[in-house]
Amino acid sequence: PKSVPLINASTLPSSAMVAMIAAKKFVKPGDRILVLGGGGGVGTFFIQLAKANGASFVVVTSTTDKEWLMPSLGADRVINYEEKDWWEDEELLWRAPFDLIVDLAVGREAWVKAKQS
Repeated sequence: PKSVPLINASTLPSSAMVAMIAAKKFVKPGDRILVLGGGGGVGTFFIQLAKANGASFVVVTSTTDKEWLMPSLGADRVINYEEKDWWEDEELLWRAPFDLIVDLAVGREAWVKAKQS
């Protein structure tokens, strides 16, 4: 669309391709997936592609705007990690174990904290 700046539009094909390859290679119908940092380009494409393949999701994201968007993309549960530690969420623990964890943004420090708690 004309309303999308060219610099932003130029990133869409690469984000979509990464998400498509990952979804095709790793997602099976019925998989339970935890997506960490799902609000970026790759994450938003991945959630939609994997949902279309029959997966269910918990998505961890960082802002209220992204938190609001995730269910419309296919997230079954959304956790805003700026408001609470995702690894201490009782509903998340109830949904575990996951068949696949996709870490697009959280990084090593969060995993170390999660393991210690």
